[in-house]
Amino acid sequence: WQRLPPLLAAVLLSAAAGEEPKQVLRLQGACSFLNFLDGLLFQRQSRRTASGAPYYKAVGSGYYIYYDPNCMGHSDGSPRWIIDSDAPSLTRMEDLDGDGDCVFHALVSAGNMNRPPQTATWRMYCDKTWIDQVVTLEEVPQNQLTHTQTTTTTSPLATTTTTPLPVRLRMEGACDFLSFLNSATFRLEGYTATGAPFWKAMEQQSYYIYFDPDCHGPGANGAPRWIIDNDRPSNTRWQDLDNDRDCMYQAHTDSTNIVRPPESASWSMYCNHQWKTRRITFFEVTTTTTTTTSSTTTTTTT
Repeated sequence: WQRLPPLLAAVLLSAAAGEEPKQVLRLQGACSFLNFLDGLLFQRQSRRTASGAPYYKAVGSGYYIYYDPNCMGHSDGSPRWIIDSDAPSLTRMEDLDGDGDCVFHALVSAGNMNRPPQTATWRMYCDKTWIDQVVTLEEVPQNQLTHTQTTTTTSPLATTTTTPLPVRLRMEGACDFLSFLNSATFRLEGYTATGAPFWKAMEQQSYYIYFDPDCHGPGANGAPRWIIDNDRPSNTRWQDLDNDRDCMYQAHTDSTNIVRPPESASWSMYCNHQWKTRRITFFEVTTTTTTTTSSTTTTTTT
């Protein structure tokens, strides 16, 4: 018998099983250290990896769920499903994140390469320790990504907004001492290690809006929050993103939504040597370009 190429064999096996990968999965059951994963929606991507398995990317966040036949790459390892902040290679047959090791956030032995288990005990790396966590990947209707404004569950860090991520935000509601932030436009700058987006002020160059799971740092068990700060957030740290070992910034609001700051909420703002409660509102800023010709006018909004 002639041995089939791995990719062709995998596709044939999937077809024989008569299974189609789930389109959208909602994760629940992460440990407290990684509780920002709870409630994230993972959407199956249009392409498959080289093994023929599907992979999923979190909506609005830099996290992935994928199948790896051997995460070590150079030994006879076990196939497993993985939760990782590195995108899997679509050309590598093993060690899909290319690190030569099994370094990721969570794993579970794979009994089915065509989809991760709906409910299973995963090994999860939580605060420098591997622990067992029962993780559920609930199938979510595809139309929730396009017709639902928000999806809310009851676990920590579980409110997930599925509307498109705004590129620009305008802020209103700052106290007189920080009034220069009013009408400031914050542009989407990138993503931190948690997968949360952060924005940078375009007019006031040294101000940022970012999400911090615990601004005190590891072991403090602080509340997750959105922060306005004149320190740029680290894109490698998991907590205390400005690395001051304290919660020092211009303003914050407690939040379990990792995807974006609340549209309108009460914030604690440091104004002239005292903390004040202010209602801060963020408006999405759009840019409009109008092109006029002799017979037509075309307007494009982005």
